[in-house]
Amino acid sequence: MEKIFIQKDGLLYTPDGKTILGVDIESNAFTGKVPYGAKAIDEEVFNECPYESISLPDSIESLGYRLFANSENLETVKLPPEIKELPPYMFSGCKSLTKVYMPNELNGFPEGLFNECISLEEIPFRAGITVLPQYVFSRCSNLRSLVIPNTVKRIESNAASYCTALTALVLPASLEYLSDSAFEGCTSLHNIRIDGSNKIFYVSEEDGCLYEHTADGDKLRIATSAIQKQQVAFFKDNVDDESDDFFSDEDFDEIDETFSATVLPTDEETQNLVQQDNITQQITESMTEETEPQVQDTMEPEEEETEQALGLAEEEKEIMMGTEEDVDGMLEDIMNEEKQRDTVASDVLVDEKETQVLSQMMDVMNDTPAPSQESKVSDEELVNLLSPNDKPQKLDDTEQKIKILTQSVKQYKILAFNPQGELPAKTDLFVIAENLITDNQGNKVFTPKLLRCCNTFAHIQNFKRVVLLYGLPFENPEFENFYSGFMATKNIVLACEAQSPATLSEYAKAICKESRISLQKEDLVTQRKRISTKNNSMVKLVIQDIYED
Repeated sequence: MEKIFIQKDGLLYTPDGKTILGVDIESNAFTGKVPYGAKAIDEEVFNECPYESISLPDSIESLGYRLFANSENLETVKLPPEIKELPPYMFSGCKSLTKVYMPNELNGFPEGLFNECISLEEIPFRAGITVLPQYVFSRCSNLRSLVIPNTVKRIESNAASYCTALTALVLPASLEYLSDSAFEGCTSLHNIRIDGSNKIFYVSEEDGCLYEHTADGDKLRIATSAIQKQQVAFFKDNVDDESDDFFSDEDFDEIDETFSATVLPTDEETQNLVQQDNITQQITESMTEETEPQVQDTMEPEEEETEQALGLAEEEKEIMMGTEEDVDGMLEDIMNEEKQRDTVASDVLVDEKETQVLSQMMDVMNDTPAPSQESKVSDEELVNLLSPNDKPQKLDDTEQKIKILTQSVKQYKILAFNPQGELPAKTDLFVIAENLITDNQGNKVFTPKLLRCCNTFAHIQNFKRVVLLYGLPFENPEFENFYSGFMATKNIVLACEAQSPATLSEYAKAICKESRISLQKEDLVTQRKRISTKNNSMVKLVIQDIYED
């Protein structure tokens, strides 16, 4: 018997409008945000959907089986904060999924919830989880460390099987049952820890493997991939323990010279490099004039470098700001996001002393706030900026979202360019400055070296615009959610004080995490090579920015 339905907002509803039955694929009206009002969503409604982001309203009370299964383009999902039950295999096969805004509390994780979510790096645990059922995160091949909550009592068969990148596992004191195949195929696992108060399981000091006390003797339950002792950084997955320097202040000057030899190609052939030494010097000297933002202040030559680092001129502001009415409603897709954030990443090292390890592990598992940053707008204004309203919005409108971004931070500056030749797929570069300097007039400004570096990058990669940002208010959950979703696929450079990943501040680490900047050594090397020559690859880079008189 065919279901009777009505069409609205690109979705198919039951006649009473309380249940969503499917997507109206012919209308192309559905943008990824489900309107408020419906109470339930039927089975497999978004199965194999083409959307990258889907947001569900607070009115939803029940979700259907395999709701998002096999949606290979899906990256971000926002669930209703008050819902308590999730369906089995809800995200199974969502190979691009990286972020799920979960309800505040759940009755449990269902079977196969994150099965084959190969891009998921962290499991968003919630209060109320007592059982890890079959295939709950099986084949999550990008999962590197796993800290099981203290409420979990049972881990069933294949719960985390074939997580081939999993290297570190922490088990709770509450654990009572562990299936033989729970971690089958985890070929990289070489560090296991368990709360010392657990009377059933223990980790052998001799081989590092997990054993169970039984009536017939101790039984091996989980074997490590390599019987050796070493330190592992939980929730520090992207940070290479080796000290690998970022671009330094000296590198900025070197970039200005060596990179300049590859900029300003001829009109006929954009790939030809300028090779003559005298031309290199001329380009270096003229770069400021030729790559300066289209709107400039009037200044004396000797003041140019300092004035270049000042805040945005009034004309530049007009490029981005718009009216307050335009800004209202831009973030309807991230309204009512969860207020309790996922476990915050921190530098917790596994120590040889079990008690110290467990104490540090508990600190990591507790939610801790992001580093406090004052916003240039008040807290009330920021809440209003990110609040829901009834005005229409364009979810894919980059310019509108950049307005939100620039109005939320403490300070920003926009450099506009007129590139010649082939443009990259992403024509904007976002530069996050960890610190500012004080100029001769007492104003906080971006460093001249950073601005000069931005000019160089823009010339090499043919960027049309560089957006410099300072003071991201990550303490605001709505802003953090917005930033993470919007900036994940953008060209980003972090300019920080640290010389290497090991010395990054907590704020800089948060920026790297939310910006998808990998800090592994091989990735840093690759990014340095990519930025030095014209290519169409995404930029995710860290540079050192220290001002010296």
